[in-house]
Parts: sequence; structure tokens; C-alpha cells
Amino acid sequence: MIPQNRRQDCQTHLEKTVQMKRELYALERLSPFGSIETERVALGIKRSEIAQRLGTPQQNLSQMMRRLKRGAVTVKSIRKIADALNCDVVLSLVPRGDGTISAWRASVER
Repeated sequence: MIPQNRRQDCQTHLEKTVQMKRELYALERLSPFGSIETERVALGIKRSEIAQRLGTPQQNLSQMMRRLKRGAVTVKSIRKIADALNCDVVLSLVPRGDGTISAWRASVER
């Protein structure tokens, strides 16, 4: 059983961040290139430069990017690319739908 005060703290945090997470998720879905590719292009960094920073052949980077688009890449790999772009990785769960936290909790408890 989770202590009540800890649960309340977590619920408060979730209520503060859930709308922001939904908005960010919606923006990411609109990106035609994917998040990492968008950052790379915006910064003017060539794929060959990222591959060099990673210490891997450009072909391996291309394979990694294809796996990323399919959702078949590890968090460790994403962190390596992020480091090459001087970025941090934020892994976040985004509640489905646009209902309240209570409605979301009820949907999970089914």
C-alpha cells in the first residue's frame, strides 16, 4: 500500500503536469521528421557529424534512426544521440484522452 501523503504528492504533481505533457505529445506527433531529426536539422548538424560524435559509422546511425521511427530503439541509444546533440532525454507517460485525473484513474482500475 502506498502511503497516503506520497500518493497525494504524486497526484498533485500529475495534475500540474498532465496538460503540459499532452500538449508536448501533440506537438511531437505533428513533427514530420521525428524529434531527434528535427533538433539535428534545426541545429544545422550533419548526420555524419553525429555519427562521428557517437564513434559509429554513419550507416549505423541511419539504422538507429529507422529503428527510432519504428519505436524499436532502446532508451540507452536515445541517450547516446541526445548526448551527441547536447540534449537531455525526458521520458514521460502521457495519459490517454482528455478527461480528468479521476476519470483516467477509473479507466486504469477496470
